[in-house]
Amino acid sequence: MSLEKLSRPSEFLELRDKEVFEIAPLEFQEGLMEITPRPPNPQIPKTINVLRLWYDKDPALPGLDYVDVSSQTLIAQIAPMIDEVIKKKSSLRITAFGEGVKKRFTVSVV
Repeated sequence: MSLEKLSRPSEFLELRDKEVFEIAPLEFQEGLMEITPRPPNPQIPKTINVLRLWYDKDPALPGLDYVDVSSQTLIAQIAPMIDEVIKKKSSLRITAFGEGVKKRFTVSVV
């Protein structure tokens, strides 16, 4: 299956160590996005896989009504459960552990 390029703008999920993000996704889309890595990595654009999760955002809050997940390990954790989470109108609780390339996540259904 070939993935399509996701439309802009992007709204990347960025969590600090031990930060928790809870989301009740309404729908999702897997796709590709071109990014420019942050220093100290070379500033050469590259294409990455992204999982976009739409949710019912409070209109009083800033930002978009979706979040883009770019961590490949986090996508691998969410992907097997996302259909069931949406079907049952459940939420995902994502907790980050660590920083940078060593960051890992726990994902639980709530």
